[in-house]
Amino acid sequence: MDYASHHTVEQFQGFTTQYVPHPLSVHVEISIIPPEFMEKSAEHIIKQLGDSVVEKVGGKSWWRWRPKELTAESIEMRKDYWNRTRNPDMPPRTMLYVHGGAYFFGSVDEHRYQLQRHARKLQAKVFARKDISASMYLLEGTDDPE
Repeated sequence: MDYASHHTVEQFQGFTTQYVPHPLSVHVEISIIPPEFMEKSAEHIIKQLGDSVVEKVGGKSWWRWRPKELTAESIEMRKDYWNRTRNPDMPPRTMLYVHGGAYFFGSVDEHRYQLQRHARKLQAKVFARKDISASMYLLEGTDDPE
């Protein structure tokens, strides 16, 4: 907090979103979230907030203020990945990690070490992204049975 009190928001955001590399023992996959999940999540959020609140936060197109391509990261220990891909009968295990921050502070990079620990302890894939559209994609949008 002392750091934050002496720096601008932009400087603090830069500090909390620094890239953290993953070790060779970790398998990482990047998923691109299709636009229809962004549309669907926006509909849910607009419905939940109501028209009067949505107008206060920028109107019904506010959610489009994001990168053109929304990505999510799956982190899994490499040995567990190899086991899972070599044993198709092995039931898939995925943990959905929802990062907070409201697009203001932090990133998945900041939590990478913690995500790796979850993956190792659970012997599972950890799917990480900080918004509702990625969660919807994981729950209903992939053709992958995992």
